[in-house]
Formats: sequence, C-alpha cells, structure tokens
Amino acid sequence: MDIISTSHSLRFSNLAYPRIPPFLPRDLQLIIVTLAVRGDRKRCLRFMKVSRDFAVWVRPLLYEFVHISKYLQLCWFVVARRERLTRFSMARNLFISTPYDSAFDAYVLNACGQVQSLALRGDSLRGVTHLTQRGVWATVEVACKPSSVFLFHTNCELFQQRHMASPAILRNCTHLAIEPTSVDIRCISYLLNITPTVTHLALLFTYPRLYAIHNAKEFCEENPQLSSIVLCHFIQRSRPTSGDLWAITSFGPHGFEQLDSRVALVEILKNRSACASHWRALACGSLDIWGMGKARREAIDGRA
Repeated sequence: MDIISTSHSLRFSNLAYPRIPPFLPRDLQLIIVTLAVRGDRKRCLRFMKVSRDFAVWVRPLLYEFVHISKYLQLCWFVVARRERLTRFSMARNLFISTPYDSAFDAYVLNACGQVQSLALRGDSLRGVTHLTQRGVWATVEVACKPSSVFLFHTNCELFQQRHMASPAILRNCTHLAIEPTSVDIRCISYLLNITPTVTHLALLFTYPRLYAIHNAKEFCEENPQLSSIVLCHFIQRSRPTSGDLWAITSFGPHGFEQLDSRVALVEILKNRSACASHWRALACGSLDIWGMGKARREAIDGRA
C-alpha cells in the first residue's frame, strides 16, 4: 500500500456498519475475506465498509505492505495524536524510498515494530555522517528489527569510507539483498563484516551489468560466513507480455558459479528491469530469489 495515495481513505472511525446476519461461521467468513482481498488495496477498502468484523479482519491486510514515497504529506504523522501511530504497527513489509531525513525516519522505524522485511534506497546514504544518531542508518536501537532487508541502488563503498558502525536495522538481518552501484563487489565485504548475522546474500543487477562485476573470487574468499550467494540478473523482455517469467536459468554452470559452491546465478525475465519495481514480489516471496538460488545450485550439483 502506498501510504501517500491512500491517506484520505484511512479514517474508518466514522463509518456506519450495517447489521449483517451471520449466515456463515466466523472462521469461514475470515478465510473467505482473507483470500478475497489479499494484494488488492481497493478491494480491502470496499470490504472494510461491509461490517465491523470485516474491518477488523481486513485492516491488517491493508497495512501488510507500506510504501512511503514522500515525506511532504506525512507531516500529520509526527504532529497527530499518538493513537494514529498504531496503524503502522500492522505493517509487515516496509519500503522507505525517500531522501534521508533523520527525524521522520526515526518516527517511522519506531512505529513499525512488527516489520519483517524492510527495503531502502541507498540514495539516502548521501545525507549520512558518522555522527548521525537517528534515522534508517543510525546505530541507536529502533523498534524495527527486520530479518530481511533490501538495499536498492546502494553505494556500499560509503560504509567503509565513513567508517560506519552496524546500523540498528541490520542487526537482526539474516537475508540481505543489495543492488550495488559499483561492479566491484569486494566493497560489500565491509558491510558484511559489521553485520555478522547475515547468512544469505543476494546481489541484484539489471542487464547487462552483472557480466561486468569483478573481484568475485576475492569476495567469496573474504566472506566464509555466508551460506548462500545469489546473483540475480533482471532482464527486460523485448516484447511486453501479460505475464512474468520469474526464472529461466537453464544453461550450464556459469563462470561465477564455478568460483564457489555457494554461488548461484538466476536470470529473471520481467516486463520491467528495475529491481526496486519488484519490491512487493520480493518481499512477499512470490519472487523467491532464495528458493530459486537453492534450486539452481542443486541443479548444478546434480550435473556434476
């Protein structure tokens, strides 16, 4: 859910709910409603007007995915009544794609204590210094403790250049996916050294940048703690179609995969090649890069 485009429709306290006789058991109603509205914001809003029970069931699904793309219209977030922050406690997947703002970021991260998957744009690193104690890159503890983190368009060299300590948002992270701006992936080693909890790493590239990366062998040798390294190559289809093909990795072992037994190369054919545009699919697992990497590695080992 894009919080900016739906702020006018988030106030349900004044809705009048009709009395609906319970023709079906509540458990069955819950199952039907959950299946009917998942992934469809407009349908969520319509179902919430049916009855108070429906509103209670659907509201967590409405806030399951929250994408914050602007801060200008979020001023009410800081000055409004404290109770309004409770809606963000329902968020399970959060994408903050705004410029760095330590005050707003701190409010958001402390309001979203149930987030399991967090996505950030690395552009926000430009506004960070080693003195920063608030915001998404701060070392001060926040309520948001995701186990899965996506860093889109991120210059990982900045972590080492600024001698940054481990950001609080990465201290519980086990699955880290990065879209690096540099083709020298060895610069990612510093970030991994300050986040020792990471066991699964995915590197996201748009075609044809993956073929330009170097120091891959040195990178693998420097990071023995990783159990899986997935190289994801997003390739835009020449002819747009109605559907997407998540993986079409059918060729023999690639040179990168021969460097280390943990490396798996996965090609993803999409109508849009931008990695960040697939955030929702990556977060919910419909685009399961970890599962695809495991399957690819098993296929390679099976050929050996």
